[in-house]
Order: sequence, then structure tokens, then C-alpha cells
Amino acid sequence: MAKHWRVDQDKGEIVSDGRGVYLTTAKDYGDFELYVDWLMVSHNGDSGIYLRSYPQVQIWDPDNPGVASAGAPKGSGAFGTTTMTTPASGRW
Repeated sequence: MAKHWRVDQDKGEIVSDGRGVYLTTAKDYGDFELYVDWLMVSHNGDSGIYLRSYPQVQIWDPDNPGVASAGAPKGSGAFGTTTMTTPASGRW
């Protein structure tokens, strides 16, 4: 695992220290289903998940005025017919 990422065994979470970039795998995978649960720890957060390097599924704080014009108030991650709902920062 990259040096800026760690597994919190007690919480069952993969956690970034905020100083690195992407968490990636060295292995190639075929078809997969990905379930993601996230906590937006910073007000006005802007993050995302790259699926096989492109496209990026956005994860936004819906109250972030910096990304409001891109649709953040509607929630995160519209991808195909799937929409992920983003809770306010600091809440699961």
C-alpha cells in the first residue's frame, strides 16, 4: 500500500493521511462491483474515485460553493443511472 495510506483495523477503513495522491492496485482486475461508503471529513471537500483511471466519480460536500455549478448540491457521483447521495460534511 502506498506510504500515505493505512488500514485502520479497528474501524475496517482505508485511511489517507492527506499528503499523498492516489491509492491504486498493482494488479489488473476484470469485471467488479465496487461498494463505497465515505465520510467527508472537511467542509467544502472535493474528492473522487477513478474507475480504471477514467472516468472520475465525484464525491463532493453538497454545500461547497466552489463546485455548485458542477452539480454538487444534487449529490455526488452521478455515473450512468446510479446516483450517490452525499451527507453533509462530518456525517456518514
